[in-house]
Amino acid sequence: MEDSKNTIENEDEIKALEKLKRVVDLTRRARMEAADRLIASERFIQNINIYYSCFSVILSVFCLLNNNIILSVISTILTAILAISIVFLNAQHYGQRSHQFHNNFLELYQLLFDIDTAIRQKQYSNTCELEKRYIDLLKSIENHTQQDFFQTLFLTDRVNSRNTENYTNRLQGIEKATFWGRKILVYILKIIIWIFPILGVALVIITWN
Repeated sequence: MEDSKNTIENEDEIKALEKLKRVVDLTRRARMEAADRLIASERFIQNINIYYSCFSVILSVFCLLNNNIILSVISTILTAILAISIVFLNAQHYGQRSHQFHNNFLELYQLLFDIDTAIRQKQYSNTCELEKRYIDLLKSIENHTQQDFFQTLFLTDRVNSRNTENYTNRLQGIEKATFWGRKILVYILKIIIWIFPILGVALVIITWN
């Protein structure tokens, strides 16, 4: 009777550790997605700053040579917007936040190894301690976004398409539509940001003529 009770308790502990392992692994992947997203955002902003700065300089020179008041006003507004944007975006600390997510990712990786060790060595008494370490790591930095988590599930679906029993959390229905809708919206916004100054100046020139 006692052996049967111990067996059931051990099975429950194994299930708890396996569940914790899956959760930690998904969180680890989501944190890496967050780190990559923030680095990509920082690079995009740097490129946009350079692009808009060069465009503003060229537009200012063109205005001086052609004495075009409307384009001079546009150039001044563009310069002011650029200065405000740079101050605001620099305050977001994308690079620093990405570094924090990367460190958290490494700590979660270490926790994942420790969970594997506990499972192999049947150290069931460590479950509560491992769960506490996971909660502490979650609290240590800001949380990843829902889109980071959706991206993780999307990549997990691709990698584990032939081994679906390993991951029960998958993108389905409205989640998949939300994921792709946000990705498409981001691409559209980036394209608009790139072509906006050119279209604006072209519209003014056409109207002026």
